[in-house]
Amino acid sequence: MILATKIGGYQWDYDTMRSRLQLSLNKLQTDYVDIYQIHWPKIKGTDHGRCLSDMENEDYALIVSSMKRLKSEGLIRMAGVSNFRLHHLMKFSDEAFDIITSDQVPYSLLWRAYDDNSTIDFCGLKGVKYLAYSSLAAGLLSGNYGKDTPLVAAQSSNLLFNEPILTHAMKVVDIVKRIAKDVDASPAQVALKWVIDRDSTGSALVGTTNVNNLKEDVEAVNLHLSRDHSERLDAASREFWAFMSSELEMWMWRNTSANLEKIGVKP
Repeated sequence: MILATKIGGYQWDYDTMRSRLQLSLNKLQTDYVDIYQIHWPKIKGTDHGRCLSDMENEDYALIVSSMKRLKSEGLIRMAGVSNFRLHHLMKFSDEAFDIITSDQVPYSLLWRAYDDNSTIDFCGLKGVKYLAYSSLAAGLLSGNYGKDTPLVAAQSSNLLFNEPILTHAMKVVDIVKRIAKDVDASPAQVALKWVIDRDSTGSALVGTTNVNNLKEDVEAVNLHLSRDHSERLDAASREFWAFMSSELEMWMWRNTSANLEKIGVKP
């Protein structure tokens, strides 16, 4: 088991990170975590417009120095970041990657913003793996959702469940369902296996409220997808992503109004 948690917000001085981490340790009833992660970088104009600046040099230095101090105290094993793009990662010093081991990013057949060669090559060089979250695109790739399916709040605020994107996304879901039938597996297992098989993936994360669904998801590691199946999935995924923009974030409030309007989504 690898236990990981995050710090939210944009205060990365040692005292703040130490106190926030201790609250997490108390709740988790443990004296350390394996990976402590920075939840989001600063991206000016996002987070309902509350983020007033982009990342600055001192932010990168604070993250590294604070994480190293927490590690020296035995409170964390390694550090991680989350939702950090290539231009963010490149601003860290070389020594930062002695402690930063992962980037937790949205990664699935319906989200390829981190799947460009430059980012993957850089992460490979620095020994950083993706902890892929929303591997099932908030459940969309499970095949259990249609245009009229009731959504929870987290799905309604997910870009993929908003038109006109949803119509395009459902074409990928249809391909996943067809291949699932071919290999006698569930759509969720097929979608997860595609993520697991990517060289850049360290782990594919799933969320569930149902033990049976969790058991089904775990079995994805034993699924074999032929080259033909993988190529069909990749082709459908890339056709969908051509409609999107790598500048987009998965959550509505993390995007600027201008970027949403470019793809026809009402801000």
